[in-house]
Amino acid sequence: MGLAASQARFLALTARKADCEFQSMKVAQQKLSVTRELSEISEEYKNAMNATKLVWNFDGESSYDLSYGILMTPTIMNNFDPYLVTTRTGAVVLNSQLASAAAIISPSGAPVARSTDNYRKFIEQLVVAGLIGENLRDEIIKKDVTNKEYSPNVGYGAKPKDKDVDSSNLIGLAYRFKDVKLDDVMSGFITSGNDADEYVTYDDKKVYIYKNNQKLSAKDIKELTVQDILNNNVVVVTELADESETAAYNNDFVETLLNRLVGQDASYTGKTFEDVLGTDAVAKQALTQALFETQQDFCTSTNVVEKSGGKLRLDSRLEEARKEAKDYNASVWYKVDSPLKLKGENKHSVIAVDLNNLFGSLLTYMDLFMNGFTAEDYKVNQKKSVSNLVTDDLAYEYLFTQGEGGSELSNEILMKSDFYMKLFNNICINGWVKNDDVDNNKYLEQMLKNGTFFLSSIAPDGYFYQERYNEHSSAIGLNDETSIVIEVKDEDAIAQAEAEFSAKKIKLTYKEDKLDIEMKNLDAEISSITTEYDSVKNLISKNVEKVFTMFQ
Repeated sequence: MGLAASQARFLALTARKADCEFQSMKVAQQKLSVTRELSEISEEYKNAMNATKLVWNFDGESSYDLSYGILMTPTIMNNFDPYLVTTRTGAVVLNSQLASAAAIISPSGAPVARSTDNYRKFIEQLVVAGLIGENLRDEIIKKDVTNKEYSPNVGYGAKPKDKDVDSSNLIGLAYRFKDVKLDDVMSGFITSGNDADEYVTYDDKKVYIYKNNQKLSAKDIKELTVQDILNNNVVVVTELADESETAAYNNDFVETLLNRLVGQDASYTGKTFEDVLGTDAVAKQALTQALFETQQDFCTSTNVVEKSGGKLRLDSRLEEARKEAKDYNASVWYKVDSPLKLKGENKHSVIAVDLNNLFGSLLTYMDLFMNGFTAEDYKVNQKKSVSNLVTDDLAYEYLFTQGEGGSELSNEILMKSDFYMKLFNNICINGWVKNDDVDNNKYLEQMLKNGTFFLSSIAPDGYFYQERYNEHSSAIGLNDETSIVIEVKDEDAIAQAEAEFSAKKIKLTYKEDKLDIEMKNLDAEISSITTEYDSVKNLISKNVEKVFTMFQ
């Protein structure tokens, strides 16, 4: 072979050898990458073998994957009690549907006052959001469970707050009397002149009625319903025009109102407490006995609270009587010490009754007679401050005979009503936040596990307590040491991880085997090229040596 040909062959072999070595390096890098991938999937598989999930174990026997729907939808799976997802501050975490209802009463998510109107708006929006049907909505706003108010604690580990007295705990009872006007109850007894007058007349006496500290006109009094009286602070003040009417005065107006509303006055044929609360003969008898006790407290001279009006003008005497009445479960008589020194209407004494206290006493006496008068849960004292009325108990449940129009109340409707009232109260008290991801089970589980979200539910004492998911106990069937949300091995995730690991390992093993074959072929080619490379190199070296020898 000529020197030039040998040199060309040498260069070709050099280039090929370099290329094979480069390809071999690439294959080695690919094999290293496969090794890393195998290590990674092995680590993932090892971790997956310890995978857990949160399950709902309400009754201690059956378990279901934890979801927002299980917690926040009234079903037998949660005993129709909301298990609220909350932030650390106590704000209720709502998905888009529930958030649309909450936004109706509190657009910003801040706490808001509880009221009948807000509750109805909230329920109406649940229909719009597709969470409840129209029939359920119609039933919910009538039921006794809407009288229940709950006072949740705020913040993880916080102690319960004091329960605030709120007349809206009578929402359910009041709804039954939404169309019953005071003017109808007292028909034939209340008379009035001009609508603009700030009083009506009963038995030739002027009667002033205050609603939430505002004196009503005769026109407003005519429109006043029993529902308004139950859901608002309403005080009746009667002007005693005759100087002979002293502490012995029997408050006929209040007595007539009680007799008619309780159902003890045959001349009144409208809806009565007996119609609504008289669930059976025992309840009716208890209501009759409660009527007697309430009349003794509010309508007799023996229990009247005497206050000195001194030389106060009539307007001032009316105002003072109104203020004092709220503190007593009795009539408050603001007498005139020296009427002869006064002129005209300023001689008149007044007697005032707080109707909220009146009905609270009536309902408390009814409970006491039904459950035994020696019961210690409730008591009626002349002073409101040392009394414990059922209307002050935010968790008190009223018993009703039947639904509006005579339909029997179903337990399911009552429990669903209770569920949404609890949810409503918590939103009002602690506020709410919207989270579109909370419907995702994995996201919810992660947020509960890392302590971003908590669970808050009602305890037997009527308070909502906020706890970590693994500290939360069921209200039924489980002891305090057993969590209602359990962390268990995620068998599905483990099985899926095994399948994914096997599939990935097969692909990587195949790739590794293919690279091994490619590496062996390259090694063989490099070995062959090296042999030829050395041979051509020696040949060139000898040819060069021969040429130099020739010209010596």
